Amino acid sequence: MKRAIILFISFFCAINIYSQKINYYQDGTMGSDNIKALSNIGRYGFLHAFGTRYEGIKGTPNLFNSFVTSYLLVKDQKKYFKIASDIDMVRNTVVFMDSTNTQLMEISSDDVKELVFNKYDKELVYRTTKDLNFEKKIKGNKFYQIIIEEPYQLIMITFKTYIKADNEPVFNSGRHYDEFRTERKYYLEDSRGIFHEIIINNVDYNCIVHPAMLSKKALAKIYPEKKELIYSELKDKPDSVSIGRIISILDKF
Repeated sequence: MKRAIILFISFFCAINIYSQKINYYQDGTMGSDNIKALSNIGRYGFLHAFGTRYEGIKGTPNLFNSFVTSYLLVKDQKKYFKIASDIDMVRNTVVFMDSTNTQLMEISSDDVKELVFNKYDKELVYRTTKDLNFEKKIKGNKFYQIIIEEPYQLIMITFKTYIKADNEPVFNSGRHYDEFRTERKYYLEDSRGIFHEIIINNVDYNCIVHPAMLSKKALAKIYPEKKELIYSELKDKPDSVSIGRIISILDKF
């Protein structure tokens, strides 16, 4: 009988010890107490907190952010295709919707010869920089808009830069959103066919605007053979050159 009692007590103790071993979490802190306890641990550097103020993405990689009636000429073709399209300025592609199955499609800038948009009651002509010669090289085969074509081209390239949100709680810049930032740059072709970046006033107040402006001295440097004409045209006017004034001067070359 004694032996049976001893065995029973031993068995009960073994069950109790085993139960405590596998159910230790039942006696732990619960609910909000867990968070408070972990926060205290975090003060010693074991935890990392993340910001919760993310506001999404501002801006778009596309030129218009809508499909616009356009005429596309691809390389090795003579016929323009009428489509509703836009340009992805980051991927350097023409994007459009396939009318048969509403699937989004794209064409690389390497396969595009010309793209003409009907926008703002105007024809906006875009080509690619693949065969252009720049004073300072640019990365990728970009799309550019033709502002004037003769006697020398004045073009505009829209650059899109992706900037990530700063969600770190410590060194926070206050920007809680990803952003596609737009910057428009103008380039002027010289008599040798080389394109120079120029800074023009009143570019676009919604974009990154350069503080400097194109002067008559800088313009004469691009066209040294036309220096006398340039200085004569700008003699009695402020020493800053707008797009309209560039066009006016080039018309007299």
